[in-house]
Amino acid sequence: MRRPGRWTVNFASNLAGFEECFCPSMKRRSRKPSKSAQQWKSNLDEAYKAAVMVTQGETTGQIAVNIFGSKSTACLTRVSSLLKLAEREGLFSLAGQLDVKTAAKLQAWCDNPEMKLHVVKNDHLAYSGNVAVDEAMRADAVARKAAEVVAERIAKLLHKFRHHKNRRIVVANAGGYAVSRIVHFLASHRTVPEETNPRQLDFISLNSASMPTDYGRSANTLAVRMAEIYGGSHIALCPIWPQHIADQYQRAVSNIDLLICGAGSNQSILFTWLRQHAGVNLPDDAVGDICLIPISRDGHEVPLDETSRANLNARVDLQPSYSDLHSLAGRNGVIFVPMGFLSASAPDNPAGSSPEHSKLAVTRAILKHSLAHTCILGNSLAQALIESSEIPAPDA
Repeated sequence: MRRPGRWTVNFASNLAGFEECFCPSMKRRSRKPSKSAQQWKSNLDEAYKAAVMVTQGETTGQIAVNIFGSKSTACLTRVSSLLKLAEREGLFSLAGQLDVKTAAKLQAWCDNPEMKLHVVKNDHLAYSGNVAVDEAMRADAVARKAAEVVAERIAKLLHKFRHHKNRRIVVANAGGYAVSRIVHFLASHRTVPEETNPRQLDFISLNSASMPTDYGRSANTLAVRMAEIYGGSHIALCPIWPQHIADQYQRAVSNIDLLICGAGSNQSILFTWLRQHAGVNLPDDAVGDICLIPISRDGHEVPLDETSRANLNARVDLQPSYSDLHSLAGRNGVIFVPMGFLSASAPDNPAGSSPEHSKLAVTRAILKHSLAHTCILGNSLAQALIESSEIPAPDA
């Protein structure tokens, strides 16, 4: 079924330039175009066709068949490249639109008028036949909106403290897949208001957790990257830790203005890796974690056993405490972006067929206990929360 209107489109403003540059009748030169120019025009023509089909609700598989006559892996990859080209040329945006109706229902479900919810339409984003590709596209639609929200909050902080030249603005991150995707799109949303100084910004890492083959998702790496985007300072957690840097870091942790995080399920990659290689076991009654703090179904902290706590503290320098996180959330200082998957990668099931979203339980716990007052999520997860049997959905 076609689902129009799920994309932000700039066709009207770009068609004139598109035709002027690439329609043969508009060319001023009479000599025959080079092969490279012909190939570029062909690529952009195909990118334009793919973008039009997306806005009409076509899936990547359908686009591949329509343009290339096949839904092979190579053709699906080619469609992905064409859509990126179309976006880069300004023909359309891959950012999903907001689902206002579902957001209103989720707001009632949360029973918290102070909650700021951004629900992105990503439930029928694509069915390429490759579950991993589909889930990555859905996650990126959420990440783009989250990057926009983060950039707006940073701009507001810069404006708020523009006359306090010695005031440090602390932006913290807990690392992980969700934050890494947000940072990936952050530069395109970066805004520095007039009369503000981005050098007031301190970007800090809240833990030193990392995996040697996936270090790009570490909080350390992401703090550095955000500082590069804004031209601010950063503090990353390192083995060599001079006292004056330790003191500076503790002051920053005690004065966080904005914290960006995702959530881990009880089967998260990081905790699985920590269990296998660092002797850290997630408690049985924990549904997941926020900022590497295990939480129960009702959103309360679940203490690690003594050995696991010691091993975790020795390896990841965990910040902040649960009580500090809860206080920061109460000041709307936490931006929470849950990203997971709908299907357990079962090859016989279409994406979205799993009865429970992988981040359902932990997201429910976080929102129920108000551990974050700003949340950006996909409408598949939002619908799962509303339909959750534990807490009835509001009356229609």
